[in-house]
Amino acid sequence: MSNGNGARRFAFGFFAGAVLGAIGALMMAPMSGRRLRRELSREGRRLSNRVSETAEELKDKSYDVYEAAAEVVSDAARNLNRAAHSLAR
Repeated sequence: MSNGNGARRFAFGFFAGAVLGAIGALMMAPMSGRRLRRELSREGRRLSNRVSETAEELKDKSYDVYEAAAEVVSDAARNLNRAAHSLAR
C-alpha cells in the first residue's frame, strides 16, 4: 500500500507544482488583465482535463490491481481449503 500512497503523493505534488508554475509564469508575463484572466481560465481548463484523465487512468489501474489481488486471495483461499480437507482426512 505504501507504493500507492507514494504514487498519490507524487501525482498531487506534480499537479500542484504544475499549477503553481503555470500561475507564476502567467503572473510574471507582461499582459493585460483581460488577457491574463483568459490565459488563467484556459490553463485551468487544461489542468482540469489533465486531472480528469489522470484520475480515470488511476481508476483503471486500481481496478486492475484489485482484480489481480482478488484472484491471488481466491487462489490462496482455495489452497487453504484443500489443505484443511487434506489434514481432516
